[in-house]
Amino acid sequence: MCERTLRYLAKQEVSPRMGRPPHSATIRWATMMAAGRQLRRQGWTAGWPAVATALPHAPVGLLKVFVPALKRRHRGKVARLRARHRVTLMVERPGVLLTEDGFQAAGTRTAPVVAELLRDAATMQYVGGSTGGPTRSEDVTGNLEALRITGKLPLVYGSDNGPYKAALVQAYLAAHQVVWFPSRPHTPQDNGGMERAIREVEAEAGDLEDLPPVEVAERLGATTGRLNAYRVRPSRGGFTADELTELMPACDPSVRPRFYAAATAAIAAALAGAKPRQARAAWRQAVIGTMEQFELARRVRGDGAPAPQEAEVLT
Repeated sequence: MCERTLRYLAKQEVSPRMGRPPHSATIRWATMMAAGRQLRRQGWTAGWPAVATALPHAPVGLLKVFVPALKRRHRGKVARLRARHRVTLMVERPGVLLTEDGFQAAGTRTAPVVAELLRDAATMQYVGGSTGGPTRSEDVTGNLEALRITGKLPLVYGSDNGPYKAALVQAYLAAHQVVWFPSRPHTPQDNGGMERAIREVEAEAGDLEDLPPVEVAERLGATTGRLNAYRVRPSRGGFTADELTELMPACDPSVRPRFYAAATAAIAAALAGAKPRQARAAWRQAVIGTMEQFELARRVRGDGAPAPQEAEVLT
């Protein structure tokens, strides 16, 4: 660069920065702390306008940034705390607990195409299901009969309410010594594993809205087979469902009569001492206690992910 150019550049005036000057680190820190205290007082539910009303001297621009960020951080802390204290039921062997639930895969409200899914709680493997109109008790028993023919009828059958608690279904379960593991009313998290499984299948299957029922059934069958073979389960040591089915020891069929007798006795004792509103919760605790008594399941705190040494045993 020549000397003439340098002299020209030295004479140029730099235009001042437009807008307000940036806030200092002290003001930013004080505003963030004040917003956090105000959110704590208001139960972490207020938005930035309410916080700005309570803090009239705080910069509104900073509150617009800090209040959503502080609320996101608080939600993350609460989620991690709940995850550490959550009790997870870990089933130790395939064929012990199967859960079922249905969802509308296609169609309209007046003519829905409903899909039923069955999943093993130990291996997270999709083991059956059906597709058709609104689910009836005959459809539920048909799914269970298909499992019985292939030798996969579980010791415990988990479901929510609706057609699953119909007299026909309960009679079928009693005739084949299968213990019912119901969800509590208005408590979908009791069957949360199947709720997450349905969302997983819907996301993997893609748009099924305009497909006829036969193609919906074919798509869902291919989807569940693909998930069984390739979807890695971090909570089960990083194995796929098909790999876990081969690695985990199967449940001994001879234990069914003893397990059914112990479970029904525990359920009867629990219901005898429970209030009507607590009957379903007492039923569930009795079934869980029986599975623990037979060393078929255990309750752990957290997300249920196995320790490294436990995952190593599976290999």
